[in-house]
Amino acid sequence: MQPVEVIPGKVTVKVSVNTHSVDLGQFDLKELTVLRYGSTELKPVQASVLGGHHAEGFLVFQPSGELKSFTIIIKGIPPIDQRKYEW
Repeated sequence: MQPVEVIPGKVTVKVSVNTHSVDLGQFDLKELTVLRYGSTELKPVQASVLGGHHAEGFLVFQPSGELKSFTIIIKGIPPIDQRKYEW
């Protein structure tokens, strides 16, 4: 996971997901992902659809204001229940 755009009001992150244990098509990144900054948590406003065992795409969030640091958490994609990325 790598941020590609972090500007006031918009955060875009490139996502690469690889797993050999499950088909990724059954997982909705819009429902499984949150962006956390301070005490605020946001769901993505856009998320690429996953499929197969290897997938790439983007997550887009619309935070209010400029972010100095943030965390993205993805829950529920086996074999790891929670993935946490911090910037």
